[in-house]
Amino acid sequence: DSNGEIIRQVQKIDSDILSAVSSDTSSSCLGGMISKLTFTRLASRLGIKVVIFGLEQGRGIIDALEEKIGTVFEAQEASLTARQKWLATGSLIAGKAILDKGAVKAIGQRKSLLSVGVIEYLGDFDKGEVIELLDISRNPVAIARTKCSKSELQQTNSSIEVAHADDIVIW
Repeated sequence: DSNGEIIRQVQKIDSDILSAVSSDTSSSCLGGMISKLTFTRLASRLGIKVVIFGLEQGRGIIDALEEKIGTVFEAQEASLTARQKWLATGSLIAGKAILDKGAVKAIGQRKSLLSVGVIEYLGDFDKGEVIELLDISRNPVAIARTKCSKSELQQTNSSIEVAHADDIVIW
């Protein structure tokens, strides 16, 4: 948490959990906790329980498996289709899109992502590639398979569909 104390159990990784985590990296926290939580969120969403712990603690992995050390992240009900699981786990992230609050709300209601709801595109991507969707605070909210390239999106003044609802996996 924000006081440096270990949280023993987390039911769901949400914005409150992410905001309580330092983005710093250290020798004991390789890759940073934000990176660990990003992948833990994915595993949890796929129905996998995760324990994050330090190897120096107690009996290491044995104590972690018995949930005596570290932080336990409970598995969520896996309601993703096989296609969504494939998108979420088998795709390389080609770019990112920062969404406004309206777009975050819309995709949360299983609607397609329109370009009018995108504040900024980061990185280059082509049609059909997977991008990460971030909220205004740059927290990951979803991934999506794009219907057009970044250059196509930047060349138009009209609102076009960036990703169809069926091609969006919400965290």
